[in-house]
Amino acid sequence: MANNNFVPVHYKTLHWIRVELGLSTEKVSEKTGFSLEQIEEWEGGLSGITLPQAKKFAKLYQVSLPFLYLEKIREKHKAKSIVDFRSDTYKEDFSDRLHLAIKKAHERQLWMRNFLQEENHEKLRWIGSSSKEKSVNNIAKQCREWLEVDSREIQSLKNNKEALEYWIRKIEKKGVIVTHNNTHAVYKIDSKEYSGLVLHDEYAPLILLNPQDGFSRRIFTLMHELAHLLTKPESCLSVIDFRANDDEYDKLEVRCNN
Repeated sequence: MANNNFVPVHYKTLHWIRVELGLSTEKVSEKTGFSLEQIEEWEGGLSGITLPQAKKFAKLYQVSLPFLYLEKIREKHKAKSIVDFRSDTYKEDFSDRLHLAIKKAHERQLWMRNFLQEENHEKLRWIGSSSKEKSVNNIAKQCREWLEVDSREIQSLKNNKEALEYWIRKIEKKGVIVTHNNTHAVYKIDSKEYSGLVLHDEYAPLILLNPQDGFSRRIFTLMHELAHLLTKPESCLSVIDFRANDDEYDKLEVRCNN
């Protein structure tokens, strides 16, 4: 007879996430208090998992609880369907760890979007506002004015860490979610694979920065992704925006950082 207290955690997903995060069953046992025998049974689909137990796994793996219910999570986005991605290298595909980090960021974005819509917030009208502007200098000037950048504040910043925090505060005030610390640090994605990306959305755009990068590089990436939000037309919204190396985009990055 089935135990009604069990939740539908998919055992293959439970195993896959642990392996992708590079965690041993011993480490999971240490962090959760579950015995090795229990973990092996759950990952083998031999026994059910209760809600409190599932919540411990979700907390450790830094994913939402429903994510553990998914069976098909290894489908990867092909590079051909991706528009903008900041990386040192260009690949036809990307790692499962990055895929997992994107899914988590997207979950956060969807939650915020739903919340803002329920609170009757308007769409962010500034997205794509510079799409018809051809001059990179003008875009950079508009960006500085729009963010209300104070040169005296800039001069008072002591280091690149403070500078990054300053720019993030400015950008978040405009309704952009910026993630670069604990949200996906557990995945430890090599900066050679990606530096940053933007998830376009007319209510809750999200910029994801790789915490493995240095502070100055994260500032560089942050401003680039912001420029994409300012220059993308509405038809590009609600898509994942990646970037491969491109000279024209690099010019825009440099201008926006000045």
